[in-house]
Amino acid sequence: AGVAEPILTLARTRHARAFHLCISLLERNNPAFAAALVAGSIDEAALDTIRANEDANGTSYAVYVLERMISLDEAVRARCMAAKVDVPVLAAMRGHHMTTMVTACQLMHILSDDPGVAQRLAEAHAEEVFLEVARLGPPDTRGNGALALNLMLNEPGVADRVAEAGGDELLLIVARESSEEGSAYAAASLNTLLYHRADLADRVVEKRGISTMAHVLGFSTPFGRGCAVLVLYSLLNSPTAGALARERLSNLSVEGNLLVVMAYDMDAALSYRLATGLILARLMAGGPAVAKRVLALGGVNKFMDVLRLPRDTDQRKAVVAAGVCGLATMMEAIMAESAPIVFHAGGLDVLLSILETEDDPELLSYAGGAINALCTGCKSAPDAGADAIGTLLANHGEDKVAAAILRSSDDRVTHFLTTLVCTMIQLSPPPPTSVVERMLERGVLAPIVAFLNNDEADPEGRAFAALALGFFMEVKPDQVGAVYEAGCMASLIKLLKEPLARGQSAVAVCALLDGKPEAAAEIIAAGGELDLFESCLNEDSNVRLSATKAVAAVMNADNKVCVSMYEANFDRVCLELIKNGDTQSRSGGALALAMLVAGAPAAADRALALGGVEGLMKMMSEYEEPVEVQMAVWALATVISGSDDAAKRVVELGGAELLTHRGIEAEADNPPARVFAALALTTLLESVPTCAARVIEAGGDGFLLTLAQDDALTEGLPQARGVAACCLGFLIEGEHSVAERLASQGAAGVMLDVARASKVEGHGFASGAMIRLMQFAPDAAAQFKELGAAETLQALIADGGTVDGFVAKTEEARAKEEQSADEVRLYSAIALHQLHMRTAADAAAWAESAEAKADEEVMLGIAKVTLKHNMDALRDPFMGRVDEGAGNLKSLMQVARDLGLDFAAKALADYEGAKERLRAAAAGRKAVADICVDALKLLGDSDFVPPPPPPPPSSARIEARVEALRTRLEREKEARDLLMAGMGGAAGGGDSLLDASGASSGTEASGVESPHGPDSVGDDGRLLDFGSGIGGSDDSWVSLQSLLELERSVAEDHRRLLASGALRA
Repeated sequence: AGVAEPILTLARTRHARAFHLCISLLERNNPAFAAALVAGSIDEAALDTIRANEDANGTSYAVYVLERMISLDEAVRARCMAAKVDVPVLAAMRGHHMTTMVTACQLMHILSDDPGVAQRLAEAHAEEVFLEVARLGPPDTRGNGALALNLMLNEPGVADRVAEAGGDELLLIVARESSEEGSAYAAASLNTLLYHRADLADRVVEKRGISTMAHVLGFSTPFGRGCAVLVLYSLLNSPTAGALARERLSNLSVEGNLLVVMAYDMDAALSYRLATGLILARLMAGGPAVAKRVLALGGVNKFMDVLRLPRDTDQRKAVVAAGVCGLATMMEAIMAESAPIVFHAGGLDVLLSILETEDDPELLSYAGGAINALCTGCKSAPDAGADAIGTLLANHGEDKVAAAILRSSDDRVTHFLTTLVCTMIQLSPPPPTSVVERMLERGVLAPIVAFLNNDEADPEGRAFAALALGFFMEVKPDQVGAVYEAGCMASLIKLLKEPLARGQSAVAVCALLDGKPEAAAEIIAAGGELDLFESCLNEDSNVRLSATKAVAAVMNADNKVCVSMYEANFDRVCLELIKNGDTQSRSGGALALAMLVAGAPAAADRALALGGVEGLMKMMSEYEEPVEVQMAVWALATVISGSDDAAKRVVELGGAELLTHRGIEAEADNPPARVFAALALTTLLESVPTCAARVIEAGGDGFLLTLAQDDALTEGLPQARGVAACCLGFLIEGEHSVAERLASQGAAGVMLDVARASKVEGHGFASGAMIRLMQFAPDAAAQFKELGAAETLQALIADGGTVDGFVAKTEEARAKEEQSADEVRLYSAIALHQLHMRTAADAAAWAESAEAKADEEVMLGIAKVTLKHNMDALRDPFMGRVDEGAGNLKSLMQVARDLGLDFAAKALADYEGAKERLRAAAAGRKAVADICVDALKLLGDSDFVPPPPPPPPSSARIEARVEALRTRLEREKEARDLLMAGMGGAAGGGDSLLDASGASSGTEASGVESPHGPDSVGDDGRLLDFGSGIGGSDDSWVSLQSLLELERSVAEDHRRLLASGALRA
């Protein structure tokens, strides 16, 4: 009707009613009327009215008209921005009524495209006005103040002024009490404020910020929910308030609302989805309760939707990475429940595609961790375990992992992918040779080695590089050289000193030493043996085993290490493993104990005092694993050799018969056990000769005679025949009557064959057995003479029983070989003397002959040389040499006394300073002191009383650690025993149900599992949990995982029992 023109005329006179009428008509949405107002420049009239600010109502109506017209028409918008309309509007807001202020806030928001607006508002301190609107405005419109405030918060100094004015708390109030849109604006402003003032996080959390944002998350607009997510993410990431924020948010059960935000499919919401994925990951990392709620709310499908997003921009890649992170964390938290669901939802295929095509470090690292968690979690699921690893390998997962490692230039990626390599090796069907070969063919060795040798990288990540290399070397020993040549031993030694990396490094060191024993010198030079010892106390059974074997290898390389290990109470660790460990731990503990006692015989006394003999006897009698029997017998042999009291205890416990039975039983399938049994019987008979009757009654004479004849063992076990022949001599010494039976069975020929077998280690010591056989079997000397023994003995006197092809590599080994050769010469000279005497027509007349005098001179000359070796050993600071010297001195005196010869006394009398040397040596162990006292009696010193031996070393710290280890091992053993007893009783006895179902008989925390399959896995049925590493890991997490895995295992076995009907029965 043309009313626009008169209205415009009145508006130009600043007439309030004209602007009021404009508002009413504009609300009818009449395009013609609006166009007429634009054509008549209503914005100029409104701006003039605002600048004049003569009438409160007129100014208020003018602000509203201006806001509407700017929204409706771009030309008006352009004119207003050019006129810097924000300045007069802001001036009009101050002191005006609230309606004007609210409308002006909306107008400021509309003008926000102009970068100059925010700057001018900041210079004018407009935040004071906007905060007043937020504080005093009507509930439904208070959010407009927050909306306008957000325009200027990015300007310098504004955030500080807002914080000083308590703006953070005011925004929380608006978010709680305002409308849906108002709460959204408040959340948006709070997010911007926290971006500039992260230090406000503590105050925001304290002022109910978490519950307020949870309210916005469930109440506000999509924009508001997204802003609330961003605020929550800032609070959770706060270094000071993050823990409290996470705790409070976990208790509010907001997972459903978070999943709603994560499902937003518009590009504008990518930042919200990114933050949501990371928040969910952070919450689920705090414990299984949140993860279970997310799983129950369909979280897997929501995460999978995110994973399937196009990855064509950096922001989308980041969102996918957050989704992968959340999925991985869920599987870590509730592995058994969630991993099979993820697998059946196609998770493995999607993750493999990410691994194959992406280069983004964040995405690659999370994908590697998620695949690791998925495969590990599916392991115990009957319907997904084999399928998961099968799918992984069928899709050439090892190739894709290898390719990703080769593409990676980021340490985090290498960390996660190397962890996945370890998991794939462990979970692949045994043996994992094909997986390892494919990995090596793709060239992963070089980048993993480079990662291990990068001192700047995270030690925890390098630990898994060490573990992967350990598996490579175990499966493919030909890789040891390449790993060693790359300088990895130095890196491994450094990692042994890192608590988080020590266990995995011990596994790698063990594998490397298996193929490169000489590398032990580097460990000794760096003092790494004590760090390996620390790994022997690790919670993981496989780490304990590897570390124990590595320590044994180091002790074998340098006997002096044995003393430091003894002083560190390493024998205590060995004994705990023997008494309470699983199959592999028992074997490793026995091996290490054998090495320890061989170099530090004093450990034998302590082993006896701590029940070690009983532990080894139980291990030898109750278990049938060939390696376990071997190690038990060998360890028992060394303990007996180091302690006469231990030998007596073994005899009391029936050890003579048991060792004999083990030797006989092992003839077909366990040749090493035969040799170790003969070695143990040798030391036992030497210490307790009276047990010979028991050995014979158990069939020991036949066993030893058969072993001494078995030439087939020479190639693989060159010491076998020599040990058996030597043991026959001690058997005859302990039970004289058996000599004639042995002679009638051809023992003379057998002993002489051994003495002539230059490829047999210790063949020369058969001469000692020949002495005893001639001493107690009247016909034996004639048999030896007829068989040409004199020439053989002459040859042994000449060459000292040198073994064909043996070359001592070290000075210590050469000295030991020389000493051994002198002993062979002495026994051979004595045997030749006995042969001459016992085959002479008149023994008494022969004793006065020149030949007899010549024999005696030879014996005395060799005895002096041998005595020098032994007396030198008595003053060696290394306790192993002292015991060795004392033992040889004892044998020398024993054989001389038994045969009525005086060469031992003469040799001692001719040795300068013999009394002083023997008295000094008598101040050590009791066994050594007793031998020294006997030697002093030969010199006429019968009144000498040795001082008491020094107390054994002790360490309170190690004692506490060992006590903790004992408790842990006992609990593991109890868990295994309870589970076995429960299954056996319910299912009708035995392990049949376990075997049929494929379940393990017990559970144990493990980060390291042998890659060789069932043959090398102990009876504890270890479970694997590397985790993806997201969120870090520590000892408490490992302990928690141990308990959770045990709980799941028991529950799974219970389910199988129910299904089988066994419980009903």
